[in-house]
Amino acid sequence: MEETKQTDTNSVAENKISKKKIALEDGSNRQKVTPVKNLDKAHAKKVSIFTRLNIRLSVKERLLFAKYLSVLLGSGLTLDESIKVLKKGTKGPMKKILETLDVELQQGHTLADGLSHFPHIFSQVFINLLRAGESSGTLNSNLEYLSVQMQKQYELKKSIQGAMMYPAIILTGGLAVTVLIIVFILPNIVDLFSSLNAEIPTTTKILIWISYFFQTYPIKIIIGSLALFLAFVAIIKIHFTRSIIDKIILTVPIVGTIIKNATLARIFRLFGTLLKSGMPMEKAIIITQSVVSNAAYSKMLLDLKAGVTEGHNLTDVLDKYPKLVPEIAKRLILVGSETATLPQNLLYMAEFYEQEVSEASKQISVLIEPILIIFMGILVAFLAFSVLSPIYGVVSSI
Repeated sequence: MEETKQTDTNSVAENKISKKKIALEDGSNRQKVTPVKNLDKAHAKKVSIFTRLNIRLSVKERLLFAKYLSVLLGSGLTLDESIKVLKKGTKGPMKKILETLDVELQQGHTLADGLSHFPHIFSQVFINLLRAGESSGTLNSNLEYLSVQMQKQYELKKSIQGAMMYPAIILTGGLAVTVLIIVFILPNIVDLFSSLNAEIPTTTKILIWISYFFQTYPIKIIIGSLALFLAFVAIIKIHFTRSIIDKIILTVPIVGTIIKNATLARIFRLFGTLLKSGMPMEKAIIITQSVVSNAAYSKMLLDLKAGVTEGHNLTDVLDKYPKLVPEIAKRLILVGSETATLPQNLLYMAEFYEQEVSEASKQISVLIEPILIIFMGILVAFLAFSVLSPIYGVVSSI
């Protein structure tokens, strides 16, 4: 009897110990959402201000570097030989970078280690893709994926900038003419109006007051404008306010749609490229999240990483964000996950949304043009009436 009780006691104790062990193992296996700031922290290099100012590359130069290196590796040259060939035909900052890479490779380091000396030029996406390629023996393929990704991102950015160029020029020209009239022309004719006791319209009085304010307090205006700008920058850097601003921007008609489609295109393009290169899904999500500027989409990707870590499907998490990800995109992701074609489906959606942004950018340019014409017409009419009306009154009274 005593032996039976002792056996039962031992079994209960063993069960408790095993349960605690399972709980501990379960807790240890759970991964927390990795902060993006800590990504590849071990490989990060400190860069001096002198290097940041003197060694800089444009997006196009980085794109050409990836393309040329991919072509050379594809032709059968080794990595060391390819870097030496590129170094011979290069000048300026790119030559200094290639010299550093050459030295790093000779010392037995990887290409990614060499590029990590220039984190202000090569992003974590760039470096991690090459590091994954070097580890898996697919460096040439990853360079090709990277070239395509950078090319598409470059074209998308250029299309948006091109659409905004005309409105920006018109607005800048209109403001420049207004400031010229208020600061330099109007003060010269104010004394004339005062000496002739001419009746001054309300619009002219407003311009005179603005002109007086600019001439009397120029330093205060400059300091105040700078203070407002710095305050605005500081406010939008606060996570809470940035989240609110980003959510509001996404609800703005036309502009919000363009930003949403551009963000989705960037996410799908990069995520698909990383998965196609052989990178694990969790790390691919973290890297993708690191390049997304919109706070709403950034939070979505962090939740996506946590969901994948816990064993959920991608669409299970994306269903929580119906306003950020369209239903058709979620269906294609679901099909891709079930048929092992997720990278291809993501890249297909990236192409689709890039085309949507390109077409919307052209449309917004067409829509803004008549609005700008009306605005400039009203501005010119206001300035002409404010300046010419009192002059006409003076002439007619003589």
